[in-house]
Amino acid sequence: MSTSVLTPDAMWPRMGTLAGARRHLTAALLAAAGICLLGLLLRWYLSATLPVEPLAVDTTPRVAVVSGDYLGEGGESMAPVAKRHLDAVRKALEAVRIPYVLTSDSAIEERGCPDVDVIILPYNRAVSEVELGRLIEFIHGGGSVICCLVGRNDLLYAIGVKPGGVVKSEQLGIAGAEIVPAADAPPGMPPRVRQPAEYVMGCSPLGSGRTVAWWSGGGRQIAPAVIASDSGAFITCGLTPEHFPETGQLLRALIGAHAPGVWAQSIPSSPAMLGPYGPYATMADLAGTIRRKAAAGQDVGFAVESVAEVEMLLEQAGGMIRQERYTEALQAARRADQIGSRALWESFAHVEGEMRGVWMHNSAAPSWDEAAGRIARANLNAVFPYVCSGGIAYYASGVIPRHKSVAEHGDWLAEAAAACGKHGLRLHPRMLNMSTMGAPKETVTALGKAGRLVVNNKGEIGTWLCPTNSHNRQTQLEIARELVTRYDVAGVQFDYMRYPWKDVCFCSRCRAAFEQYTGARVSKWPQDAYSGALKAQFLEFRRYQLSTLVRDLAAGIKAVDPALEVSAAVFLNWEGHRDSFGQDWKTWVEQGWLDFVCPMDYTDDCETFRGYVRRQNGWVGGRVPIYAGIGVNADNCRFTDPYLMLRQVEIAREEGASGWVVFNYCPSFADDFLPVLSMGLTRKPTRYSLSPHMR
Repeated sequence: MSTSVLTPDAMWPRMGTLAGARRHLTAALLAAAGICLLGLLLRWYLSATLPVEPLAVDTTPRVAVVSGDYLGEGGESMAPVAKRHLDAVRKALEAVRIPYVLTSDSAIEERGCPDVDVIILPYNRAVSEVELGRLIEFIHGGGSVICCLVGRNDLLYAIGVKPGGVVKSEQLGIAGAEIVPAADAPPGMPPRVRQPAEYVMGCSPLGSGRTVAWWSGGGRQIAPAVIASDSGAFITCGLTPEHFPETGQLLRALIGAHAPGVWAQSIPSSPAMLGPYGPYATMADLAGTIRRKAAAGQDVGFAVESVAEVEMLLEQAGGMIRQERYTEALQAARRADQIGSRALWESFAHVEGEMRGVWMHNSAAPSWDEAAGRIARANLNAVFPYVCSGGIAYYASGVIPRHKSVAEHGDWLAEAAAACGKHGLRLHPRMLNMSTMGAPKETVTALGKAGRLVVNNKGEIGTWLCPTNSHNRQTQLEIARELVTRYDVAGVQFDYMRYPWKDVCFCSRCRAAFEQYTGARVSKWPQDAYSGALKAQFLEFRRYQLSTLVRDLAAGIKAVDPALEVSAAVFLNWEGHRDSFGQDWKTWVEQGWLDFVCPMDYTDDCETFRGYVRRQNGWVGGRVPIYAGIGVNADNCRFTDPYLMLRQVEIAREEGASGWVVFNYCPSFADDFLPVLSMGLTRKPTRYSLSPHMR
């Protein structure tokens, strides 16, 4: 068979012009690019469709941790110290997923060393002669020992350490220093390990020992922190539970140098090894939830992509472990973990047309403009700041006294309106109707002298406004009109539209009004009304006073502009609270006085929350939207993890709520909650709708 040699003339047709040559060259390049692209697509298809053999991981523990139960003569008082260091080592190993067996000084003395590759002595201050012999024998048999802070001299010599004395860290000048790896440190050593060491052993390398990590501070190496050899390692302090992930990485690097099998145990190479994420023990669990949501049509496309990326990185990590490229495998696994954390937040779907609100104070730190900007960038769409109580205004009111901050700072509501207008947020100023919260003592005293405050069944004057008082009712109406005529607002929300408790109000006006309401004289006031034969009628009378006030305020607001939205923040249990507090919000909804209602469903128990929303949805019956109130910073519950809030939003949706309002905006909410909301739950902007979304 002859071999053909192609000359340039044979390869290329003759071209009469330079333009012709360019055309043919372009065509050839495009063809070559197409072939390359086809090759890449084929490679992608094969990698996506052909099964990849997962890394086989032997989960047999290769590490033993020795509890220091031998404390020596007079050392009983050191038992808590020994336990603290033992617990720190266990916590650190668990943080990096290294399985281990737990043994003790006495067990090794009695039965010998466990069948492992590495033994760790967290704080073993009184190793016996028999135990020492067994540990030396373990080293001679190919095992390795890692000691912390203390150790028998013969054992330390075997590890490659010339021991000194145990001294306070200040004596070595390492108080506040960190453990920093040396240039030739084992693979996987973290860049720093924070250890608040109280005592440290001064020591130096011996024989084959070398310093693999230093106590470092102020940019200089102070003293050896870790000395290692082929026989093990010595950490010059007792390990503490603080900063345990860093401690775990340090131990993994030291163990991995002697027992390479722990890398496969420790570095995740499959979704079942990565996690936890929120309530999901592993990435496999989270991925299953994400795929079920996607199959159900939820908008979680970004989360699906993140899961695929995690799975690819973990597969790469497994390949790197096979090739003993442990540092690179760690980097791939850490990147997968970061993306997995993001996927948790992306797993919460965006829903179009829902209320995404936040309750706020009259002021916002550091300014209304910055706060509104952060809220808007997280794609929330409404804010509910309180702007007045029944006794004080945080804006330039012409109806009730102004809070002193208005003179010092300016009109808080005007600032809020400008910021919300700039950033596209719907503003609902909140009236704390019956409360006099924030009013100075002299104002409250004056209201009491004017007969405008509630009186309890013992004749004591309270601090809340009496809703029967005509002056109070007229003032409330004037405040509402002032808010909607002088400021650019979406509507007004009523809050504290209730009595403080069931023991009020028994003032003279309430007695006269109640007798007119029932058409009968009350012979024993307030006993008959509070706890006697007229109790049920009196509770009904209280509800009537508040309900008619809501009616009148809603009518006054709608008279200014029918498009203005009237809402109420209400207690969660209508059935019981209508008697305890006179708040009959189901009637307010049924009568059409509210455009939406926000029950304050404050709890950190998700199933309790579900029960609240389900009952409320039944009471409202689809007449208006329910926007569930979530108590991130409520008095009775403080959410430390954004997941709980996001899950409650999901539950509210499942139970038919049309949106949610969070209590309340503060720096921690802005810093810790808003960023993760916008990864999934509020990924896209939306304008809320007043049409109820029922199941």
